[in-house]
Amino acid sequence: LDSIRRLFEGIENGGHGDHGTTTTAFVPKILSLENCGIGPAICRQIGRGILNAYERNHNNIDGGVAVAVAVANTKSRRHNRPSILRMGGNYAIGDAGTVALAAALRLAMTTDNHDDAIGNHDTVLDELDLSSCNMGDAGAEALALALSSNPGCLLRLNLANNKISDVASKSLARALVEARYGSGVVFEEIILDNNVGIGDEGAVALAEAMAVGAVKSISVRSCGVKAEGCAAFGKALMELANSNRKQSFDKDDDDDDDDESSSSSTFRIDLSGNHFGTLKIKKKKGKASLIRDKASTNIKFIGKTLTSAAKRFGSETMGISADSDDDEEAIMGGLIEEDDEEGMDDANLQSCGGLAFAGEILSSSDGSNSSSSRKKGSARPLKINIGMRQCRLDNGAIDALSACIVGAKKDDCDIAVDVSMNSAEGNVVDALMKRGSAAKKDSRLLGSMARRHMDFLDRIADARQRQSEAADAAMGGGFFDEEEDDDLYGVGFDYDPYDDFD
Repeated sequence: LDSIRRLFEGIENGGHGDHGTTTTAFVPKILSLENCGIGPAICRQIGRGILNAYERNHNNIDGGVAVAVAVANTKSRRHNRPSILRMGGNYAIGDAGTVALAAALRLAMTTDNHDDAIGNHDTVLDELDLSSCNMGDAGAEALALALSSNPGCLLRLNLANNKISDVASKSLARALVEARYGSGVVFEEIILDNNVGIGDEGAVALAEAMAVGAVKSISVRSCGVKAEGCAAFGKALMELANSNRKQSFDKDDDDDDDDESSSSSTFRIDLSGNHFGTLKIKKKKGKASLIRDKASTNIKFIGKTLTSAAKRFGSETMGISADSDDDEEAIMGGLIEEDDEEGMDDANLQSCGGLAFAGEILSSSDGSNSSSSRKKGSARPLKINIGMRQCRLDNGAIDALSACIVGAKKDDCDIAVDVSMNSAEGNVVDALMKRGSAAKKDSRLLGSMARRHMDFLDRIADARQRQSEAADAAMGGGFFDEEEDDDLYGVGFDYDPYDDFD
């Protein structure tokens, strides 16, 4: 335990550096303690080592050492301790160990205000991996408090395979936004994979954090994200595009130098493993299943025969008391069954996350961002990588994603979507993942899929328009008004509504 603490204090046996600091002969940049059976005790020692290092620097400043020297010493010690800490797979860490590490991250500040004075925020750790550590909302919220209280203390965070819910994910998202607005810190990556308690509420909060540029990469694979969460991410990307374009225009107005405008920003969202699609997945049948299916088929045949006889001779003759065909089917119970499909229910069939995601991007592209209000080619390109592997996306959803890729180019967004392990063919998967010059040869395929989706949207819009007109006519009493009769049936059409009752 003492060795771990001293490793993070940066005072292992070694030579002496400038201004009385001690240096370490060799310290690994990456400290991996994965699957080692460690618990909260190790976490407390690591936290104590981090705090001891920062407390020593604070004492140097109070003792009269110049701020610039103290900052240099702090950075030197940071290079003399691990900057990447990986502790995944240690189930005993739990909330207790996480809270200990979070407290150290929150309190590890060199001074109260000198970082702001020199425009720099010292990073305590570049990366912290606490995946599969039996962490709940308490531990995650402690980390959120550290991120908001000490902006820039951490750049990448992996909390996959824990017990985090929407409550904690919203706290983490709020902390990232506060760090962004309060200190201008941009978080590099947050991974929340396989936290099944994270659903649409948590996804919406994380999307809002990305919309303001507070985080560059979000991964929520195999969680509980559905259509609402997907739509929020689509909306967030368009808000990013608008902000990116505005910043580029402001820079163009202030400075004609094109070096900065030639650079690009990259954002990443991974939604893989969330079954927000509507593709029906049939169960694989083994030998036992085939035997059951054969027996079930015979039972269905008998049940349908009984039902048919009941309808022919009357329910009383067959000893069945039912007032309707639906009641008869209910009485038959398990005798009459529909083919079961794995994992599909009415809620899944009502809304598709892929369509919702693409719809937000397409509606934004067709809305306020018209070509007349934009400077063609003046904005820096925004690169966006989307993961939607194994999400049960059908061909309609993949067509919609193709349309959003094509449409987003008008907003200076270069989107690539990974739709492997869905219904798409290999060439379609490759076409959606390519960008830049590599995507030119597949532009015809993407264009045809995009047109197919837009044609589908046009047909839906026409059908809704006709439905609305018919509803308005019915509500307006069109069958009993001469003017409405002329509109519905044409001028001169002689129609008597009472003819139906002769």
